[in-house]
Amino acid sequence: MCQKFLAAISLFLFFGMVGADNDVLWSSTEVILENQYPGEWRLERNTVPSFTTDCDRVEMAGGWKFLNKDDRESNERIKYGDEVLIENQYGENWYLERDTDPKFTSYESRIANNAAVWKIIPASEHGNDSILGDYVGLYDYILIQNQYGEKWYLQRHVVPKFTTPENEEERIANKAAVWMLLEQDSIYGGCA
Repeated sequence: MCQKFLAAISLFLFFGMVGADNDVLWSSTEVILENQYPGEWRLERNTVPSFTTDCDRVEMAGGWKFLNKDDRESNERIKYGDEVLIENQYGENWYLERDTDPKFTSYESRIANNAAVWKIIPASEHGNDSILGDYVGLYDYILIQNQYGEKWYLQRHVVPKFTTPENEEERIANKAAVWMLLEQDSIYGGCA
């Protein structure tokens, strides 16, 4: 009886862990970046980064991958605090970067100076109790922090912008700088 119970627990743990990986961000997973300020605005690629609520635009230009900065070809789970590149999946796969406002780049020099390098940080102010080193979960509340200079957060302010030290606390509190990663083909990410 005890052996059957242990076997059942082992199977439960094994399949629970396998299933849990489905809700973890992998570098090969195409996701939608949804800002959590009211309105379900999703980040998309246009000439410059912009927002859309249009399902056709989300499907065409709203797909993103988070790639390991040092090994872009790897297929690994992304952890909070990992240095990543955020690659749009439309056309030439440009990287999101920091300039005065968010822009796109394909230049290695922008990666080398950290303008196109990001970290995903748990949005603890909104109930995400993950810590740096934990795996990033799909559907978690997150902050997206650029690694250039003062390490500003990506936010929504009519168009994509960055927080500043003066407004960072307020923009996180009202969720303008809070994001959620949605699976491209899920009921949450899709427009079904």
